[in-house]
This record gives sequence, structure tokens and C-alpha cells, in this order.
Amino acid sequence: MPERIAVGIGIIFFNLFVILSWIFPQGGGKFGRVLVSFLKNTFGIYNLVFLLFESIIVYYLFKKEVKRKDIIALTSLFFSIFLFVSLFLFIDDLQRFGGFVSLFLKRFFYNYLGVSGILLLSLFLLFLSLYNFSLFSRAQIPKKIKRTKEVRREIGKPKVIKQETKEESYSANLQFTTNKTDVQIKKTFPPPLDLLSPNVGARDEEEDLEKLARKIEETLKNFKIESKVEEYHVGPSVIRFDISIAPGVRVSKILSLSNDLALALAVPSIRFETPVPGKSLVGIEVPRKKPSKVYLREILESKAFQNTNYSLPIALGKDLAGKPQVGNLADMLHLLIAGTTGSGKSMFINTLIISLLYKHEPYNLKFLMIDPKRVELSMYNRLYKKYLWYPVITEYSEASSVLKWAIYEMERRYKIFAEEEVRNIDEYNNKGLNKTRENLPYVVIIIDELNDLMMVAPKEIEDMICRLAQKARAGGIHLVVATQRPSVDVITGLIKANIPSRIAFAVSSQVDSRIIIDDNGAEKLLGKGDMLYLPIMSTTPIRLQAPFIEEMEIKKVVNYLSDIYSGLDSSLNLDVTKKEEEKIDDLSEDPLLPQVIELLEGRKIISTSYIQRRFRIGYNRAARILDILEEKGYVASQGEGKPKKVLKGGDIKN
Repeated sequence: MPERIAVGIGIIFFNLFVILSWIFPQGGGKFGRVLVSFLKNTFGIYNLVFLLFESIIVYYLFKKEVKRKDIIALTSLFFSIFLFVSLFLFIDDLQRFGGFVSLFLKRFFYNYLGVSGILLLSLFLLFLSLYNFSLFSRAQIPKKIKRTKEVRREIGKPKVIKQETKEESYSANLQFTTNKTDVQIKKTFPPPLDLLSPNVGARDEEEDLEKLARKIEETLKNFKIESKVEEYHVGPSVIRFDISIAPGVRVSKILSLSNDLALALAVPSIRFETPVPGKSLVGIEVPRKKPSKVYLREILESKAFQNTNYSLPIALGKDLAGKPQVGNLADMLHLLIAGTTGSGKSMFINTLIISLLYKHEPYNLKFLMIDPKRVELSMYNRLYKKYLWYPVITEYSEASSVLKWAIYEMERRYKIFAEEEVRNIDEYNNKGLNKTRENLPYVVIIIDELNDLMMVAPKEIEDMICRLAQKARAGGIHLVVATQRPSVDVITGLIKANIPSRIAFAVSSQVDSRIIIDDNGAEKLLGKGDMLYLPIMSTTPIRLQAPFIEEMEIKKVVNYLSDIYSGLDSSLNLDVTKKEEEKIDDLSEDPLLPQVIELLEGRKIISTSYIQRRFRIGYNRAARILDILEEKGYVASQGEGKPKKVLKGGDIKN
């Protein structure tokens, strides 16, 4: 129990004891009689003023933290009422009701100020108290009227773990500035959090948690399952009820009642978490009537983000307990994001980018953005030559060139690491720079819609993504791949195997959910940022509410950073030389390729099975060699399932 609540309860009980002892002199015992006698002789009728004063204090102890202006208001109100009552006690016949306090007031205030002076002073103090009371403040009246309908009831049992509505932070006192003051800011890095919208402060709608808990228990009891709700976890979008079940009850029996529970609770769907991590409980996640937004500024202001030593921190959102969650893209290695249209996928990509922009200057971080949809990432073009090595890419030909360049850069960095005798980019950068060493920034490659690229050249795109995902992480190159079509022909087995960290937003079917996170559950998400995060080396996804950011906020941050680093000119030339392209292509060639090329001499056709038998290799390797031969123009396809036609068989030696 908070200390201020305990104090408030103590004051209430003291007041009740005084009142009852006053009304029933024998009911309070010897202590009550002595206390009442002391109060009568000392304060007299002013006891009523003290009781009123204490009641107001109790109100503030229970309702909110007392501010400085509220202390001034309370003190002014007390003395105002005190002086007003004293006007009547100056009558001789009534002085006996005022005790020693009345005698003091008569000798001091009445003799020096008189009745008129006391009345004016009392009115002045009353006006001062009303002016300072936040309860009566003109700017607060509409909010207070609205909030009276939204007062959350204290629930005794079971234990409630509520959403944190306010996170202590280093930037808690920042005020949202207007355009006029923005111009006057001395622009430095990192950008001020004023550029982002603060939480509007709207309180959550009241949730009758106890009623929902009893409803869950009754519904399960109707199906002959004894259960008890042990805890509530109130998150931004859902409430998780952790229930204990009687021994001998199968968990699968509870899972089969998903639709029945949803019907009983009048919600579209529910999701189970079995078991709750670290507890022998079953979690039932119930959607809230009115989900609350999580603003990106809340996460960036939180201690979780401010105190992090992650090299590439990103704001993930809030968990079911309302706690900010921050991830490290460097530890994730690479990130796969999938979800239907409107699920919050593109919004999350924007918050990921802004999170990184708040932590790194352009000397330490570069982006390569591929946006075939042409609309999601175009606002970042102002950061070209600062944070972006190349303008936001919308054409497949440019996307292919960028990915090839990334592979070449990856190999180049590994050669540098070998010369410097370091293993990764962190060791290289910690070693320090000198005149002969170049700075190697982190590179984040963002592909906003993988499906559009896979429709043009699926094999080539898959190969390049897999090669980067397998090796690029130690070189400081990380992939963030997103798609709204999580099918097996887009998110292939190779891509899944090489991108271990995944985020699933709302999808349409269990099949899509399993493709992304290898488990059911994403089909029951609510959309609008509700997501399941599957960290690397984890088998259980974590449910989070992704942060929200508006387009205007993104533009403010982008414009701010663009103005700071307007003198930078760090661009990328995609005109890769033929020699470099050959190096990149050679990386994908099989050691057996020269022998297979010699085998083509004098032949008109060649098949995968023939290469398998001739060199005693597996089907996948033989098919890959044949694909390389087709890319280089040695063979041509004659249709699906047919052998390849040899084009250069007679002239290979020449």
C-alpha cells in the first residue's frame, strides 16, 4: 500500500474517533473523553474547520500527488474559513464556543484589523485558494468533469498488475514546443524529444476486471473445470488473466474452449499463453474495450531506452504489464516482420528508424532503404547523403544493385577485420581510428515489401538475402525485411532459417502465423500495433503493443537532422565496376562449376540428375549448379521438368 494512502486512511479513522467520542462521551473511553475535552477547551467550534481541512487532505492523498500550488490552496482555504468563523465568535455571548483560539483571535486580529479587515482578508485568502486549486482551475474543469466518469475502482483481490501510465525519465519536464520556438532551438544531437508528440494524458476507460474474472471462472465451471484467477495484467490492448486449474485438468481441454470463452466475455477472440513464463498458470488474453495508444516518445523517454548500452536500440513497445520494451538489432542479427495491411507493420518500421536516428549520428549509422510500394519510406529522402547512402529505392534494378553492393561491402569489411586481427565491427571500432583506418558505420538495410521483389526475381533475391543474413551481422550489416504476404513462396525456408528474430502482426490464418513465428496466435491479434515478438533463440513469442508515431513527427525529426548535417556528403555510387561484379558473382559459384562446364562440351542437353550421378552430389547442389549455368548463358530451359538445352557446348574450349 502506498504511504500516502496509509496516511489518508489513518486521518479518516482519527476523525471518526473524534466525532464518535464527541457524540457519545462514554463510547470513547478515558482517552476519548480527555481528547474531546482538550479539543473543546482549545479549539471549540474550530474543530469543524479542522475536520474539513483534514477531509480535503484525504481527498488529495487518495486522488493524486499533491502539487506545490495545492498546498498553497489548502493553506489559504483553511485560514479563510478560520477567519470567517471568527467573525461570529467576537460576539461576547458566543466566545465560550471558541475556546482559547477564539480568545487569541480577538486579542490579535480584532484589535488590529477590525471586522472589515478580517472579512477582506478572508475573501482574499478564499480567492487565492480557488485560483490555485487544480480541482477548480479553469483549464482543468472540462478534464475533471470527464475524468469523474473514468475513476478506476480499487479491487481487493485477486492481485492486479496494472499498466504503467507514467514512466520516470530524464526528459519528463520537456514541453511540446510550437514552430516559433523550434526555430530558436540551438540544434544539436540528439534531436529534442519535443519533436515527438507526448502522451495526451487521456486516462484508460474503466475495466470491470473483477466481473470479467468471475465470468471466466463461471464459464470454465460450466464445462466442469475448476479454476481461479490469480492475477490480472492490464496492458495497452489486452488484459491477461492468469488462472490456476485443479489438478488433473488437461490444458488441451481449456484451449478447446476458446470460442466459448470469447462468447461469454463478448469479445471477438481470445488467446492463450500456456504456461505463463516462470509460473504454473494458464494465461488468458482478453481484448480491452478501448485499447490505449503507446506513443514513441514514452518509450524514448523511459529508463529502458535512456540507460541502454545497446549498439542498435529499437523501441519495441509495451508489454502486458505496461513496461517499455527495448530491443537490440545487433543482438537480433536480422529481423523479419510480417502482417496484413493495416496491422501496424509500416508504422513499426518507422518507429524502428526513428529509434536508431535518436541514438546514432550519421558517422556511425547508414541506411539503405528499399520501398517498392513507393509511399512508405519516401519521407526519409531528405536524409540522403547524411544517413542514407542512396535515395530510397523503388525499382528492382536498383534494389538488386544495392544488395550486390552490400555483399561486396560485407566481403571487403571481413578483409579489413582480418588485417586488423579483429572479429567484428565492435572490436574494430573500439580499437580506435588513425590516419590509415577508415570509419565503418553500422549499415541497416530495410526492405519494406519483400513480396514485390520476389515476384520479379525470386531466386536472385533469395540468394542475396540469405548470403547477407548468413555472414553480414559481424560486419555491422543488418537486414530488416517486411512483407504483408507471409506465404512460403515469399518467406522461404532459407530466409526463415537465416533470419532468427521475427515479429508477427495480425494475419488472416493460422498457416500464415506458423510461417512467421512457427506457432499459432498471430491470427488472433487485434491489429493496430498488436504484435507477437519472437526473439532469437526463443520458442515462446512475447505479446507487445507497438509504439505509435504520426507522419508529422517523422518529418520534424527528419528535417531537424537534415538541417544539422546539411554539410555532409556521404553517398553511394551504384555503378559497380565489372571486376567487382565478377567478384560478387564468383562468391556464389560452386567449386565443381569448372568441371561441369567442361562436361558440356559436345553435349546437346544436360539434366540435374545427370550432374548428380556424374559427380555424386545431392539434388539441391546439382540444381544450383545448373541454375548458375543458365544465368551465365551456357544452357537454356526447355520447359519445366525437361533437361536444359546446351547453348555453347561446341565452343566451350574456345
